[in-house]
Amino acid sequence: MYPNRVKKFKTVTRLGILATVFSVSCMWADSEYLTDTYYKEYGQLVVVTRNSPTMYYENNLGENAGFEHDLAKEFARDMGVKIRFVVANSIEDVLKLIQEKKAHFAAAGLTPTPERQKVMDFSAPYMHVSEQIVCNTQSRIKKIKDLKGHQIVVSSASSYEERLKDLKKKWDFIDWKVSDEDSTELLLEKVWDGEVDCTMADSVIVSLNRRHFPNLQVALTLPKKVSLAWALPKGQKRLKKDLSAWFKKIKKAKKLQALKDRYFGYIPEFDYYDNRVFTRRLKEVFPKYKELFKKAAAETGLDWKLLAVMAYQESHWNPKAKSPTGVRGMMMLTLTTAKEMGVKNRLSPEESIQGGSRYIKKIMKRIPSYISDEDRIWMALAAYNIGWSHLKDARKLAIDLGRNPNRWQDLKTVLPYLSRSKYYRKLEHGYARGYEPVVYVHRIQNYLALMNEVEK
Repeated sequence: MYPNRVKKFKTVTRLGILATVFSVSCMWADSEYLTDTYYKEYGQLVVVTRNSPTMYYENNLGENAGFEHDLAKEFARDMGVKIRFVVANSIEDVLKLIQEKKAHFAAAGLTPTPERQKVMDFSAPYMHVSEQIVCNTQSRIKKIKDLKGHQIVVSSASSYEERLKDLKKKWDFIDWKVSDEDSTELLLEKVWDGEVDCTMADSVIVSLNRRHFPNLQVALTLPKKVSLAWALPKGQKRLKKDLSAWFKKIKKAKKLQALKDRYFGYIPEFDYYDNRVFTRRLKEVFPKYKELFKKAAAETGLDWKLLAVMAYQESHWNPKAKSPTGVRGMMMLTLTTAKEMGVKNRLSPEESIQGGSRYIKKIMKRIPSYISDEDRIWMALAAYNIGWSHLKDARKLAIDLGRNPNRWQDLKTVLPYLSRSKYYRKLEHGYARGYEPVVYVHRIQNYLALMNEVEK
């Protein structure tokens, strides 16, 4: 359909596709061997997880990340064994793999419910969370009786369904349905979009998503916190003992808390849509940095105003900005990106601006030159936010959906699909928060238009 189509990518066998997990039997040890042989003797730890921002995903640098990923990897390192992750498509698939003894344990944010404990064992808990009913702010639900007439949608095989059954014994008006297709994260997105009245999620998942969907309302926080733990096949006594001792060790060393802070720590929420704040800062804060942006623009050939509003989107022109995930400075650079771009001090406004400018220029060079300059810059900004590998996936998906992969207007309608299992489980780089780069680029476009008006 399009003369300059994105090159077809090699199909990579993703363990995240459950059909592949079961059909490629040679990739698995005999289930009895996995169960009966101590994992240290087996020489490799097989861990099942899910694509999710709290569990396992590919970040914007193309590296695997996620709280569960990092925690499991740390355990394997301390035990002196290799680790292999198996990415399942749903909670139901995770539980099935454990019951069928296809993995040593599941690191997937699981709650040890009475029903689950009948068919599998659990490690000591590594976190305690509250279960929350989340609705759109327009629903105005403040107490449990306000849920009458509203339907709660939860993910299939999640622990939330068991909790809702208990609630219904006391409040018979509680109404819910189970979705076989939607993850908890996607249901939160649907609540934000108004497609779903309410959903239920753990407090850590809610707090992480409210950074991106500020109009999500925690309607109710249920009493009595629940624990999160790793699930093991029945009979893994030595592994369970190792996990128990290890969790005690990392709690005492405060390593567990440090990892929690990194992924779930507080990030200041800017009012990105307050144009008055932007205009005021443009007059009061921006002048001291204006020449630095012009200098970086002269070096890279980019528009200095574009670089300026990009920095505002990243840090509100705060050279000391910092997030728990380790990005810092005016352009919020990771340590890896800073090193790659020759930035020695990320808190230096000049170095940060130059490093961020060089990086966005580097991304632009990777985008085919036959694409228009305007489309290329929006795509480069999207890749700066979400990662080059996920942008490639989105372009491939655009072709599959009959849309133009070379136009930003088409690509921005495809990117949100990267958070939907129907699509991401077929892509090389898996799950990504695809709506984020769309919002990111939209905000930058908005600020650029405002800056042009003020300059006039």
